[in-house]
Amino acid sequence: MVKAESLGTGAALLSSIQEWLRHGRQCGERIGGHACSSLAGKTDEEALEKAVGIHARAASFEFDSDTFLASALVSFYAKCGSIRDAWKVFQKVRLHDAVSWTVMILGLAESGQGVLSLQLFHRMRAQGYKTDAPTFVAALKASSSVGALEPLKGIQADISRCGLEDDPVVANGVVDGYGKAGAAAKAQLVFESLEKPDAVAWTSVIAAHSRDGDTRMPWRACPPSEALLQGDEYGVRPGAEHYHCMVDALGRANELEEAVEMVEAMPCEASGVAWRTVLGACKKWKNAAVGRLAFDRLVEVEARHEAGYLLMEAIYASSGMREEQAQV
Repeated sequence: MVKAESLGTGAALLSSIQEWLRHGRQCGERIGGHACSSLAGKTDEEALEKAVGIHARAASFEFDSDTFLASALVSFYAKCGSIRDAWKVFQKVRLHDAVSWTVMILGLAESGQGVLSLQLFHRMRAQGYKTDAPTFVAALKASSSVGALEPLKGIQADISRCGLEDDPVVANGVVDGYGKAGAAAKAQLVFESLEKPDAVAWTSVIAAHSRDGDTRMPWRACPPSEALLQGDEYGVRPGAEHYHCMVDALGRANELEEAVEMVEAMPCEASGVAWRTVLGACKKWKNAAVGRLAFDRLVEVEARHEAGYLLMEAIYASSGMREEQAQV
């Protein structure tokens, strides 16, 4: 059975479409699996243009309503930013399954249509379709994008009824959802129920407390540097966005030296975003020493970005260092 998470973009997704074309479909040779494979490695814009052509040929043989092919096309269109085309394909499917529902729910959620995504999720549930972990993850993303508490409570109740509350990826989504809905205490409770929180869970719970004004709460159990080193059985590893979140939370807590250490520990080259985050925290706490260090690092990667210079001037001004301010 094809799983929703296997329907991605680029080579993996288009290889799936090619596989569909090869296995017992009359239109396989006529549509041309080679055309699908030719999309691999191209940019989203280039691949989208070619995919539209392949879709048109599939439609001419009335195979675009096949559940698997339609699910792949929905996923591809959504991830390329063409949510209208994704919706048109979804509507033509004669017999939906959990995958086709999930990719459409996820596509809407990731396209900024959280309300519509949640409506589709509830429609799926009302029609009696079985929901699995990927479906709940998609619904949780929709709930997080809306930032409303009540829909999240309902989804969490459904998750418990389905016995998926211990699934790490689902639990991470619940933690993130409660954090973005302003319910840091509930996010903390779910976080504490996890047997082995991964980097995503730590990032979500720290962000939740940071939004709530308490940046120190989750770190009493585990230092942030250790939290980011923790992967999980799903192979999730912290990316730049996780580090940025940690740096922001450290800055809010006036742990500026540790924020700098966090930026310097990033597995990739630190971007201007990371150093501007530190610089903004230094402005808040009037720390000219760390601010100057962050400013120098920022200039190395973004010499022409005006915001950094303005922040550094403001830091010197608030510290009464007029001479240094004039030299920025």
